[in-house]
Amino acid sequence: MALYSWLLKLYAKRGMKILDTHAGSASSLVACHRAGIDAWGYEIDPEYYRMAMERLERECAQVGLYSLEAQQPGAGLDQVGIFDLMGG
Repeated sequence: MALYSWLLKLYAKRGMKILDTHAGSASSLVACHRAGIDAWGYEIDPEYYRMAMERLERECAQVGLYSLEAQQPGAGLDQVGIFDLMGG
């Protein structure tokens, strides 16, 4: 996730929308959430999708420095999302 955070810091700005077409374990989506950047991810593998959803739910449920830094009230799963391409 450190790589995604570094890339976002260099190239992304609030108000941008990030699309990850191969979300995997959702590291990019977690980094976007922490940076206060809207992001959507897609994952075709049902097991990776399940793990990514659980990780995002845990991350979005936490209130910490990242949430305070983002200054976005109500930021959570409405800010980041992951979609199962297999429909399962």
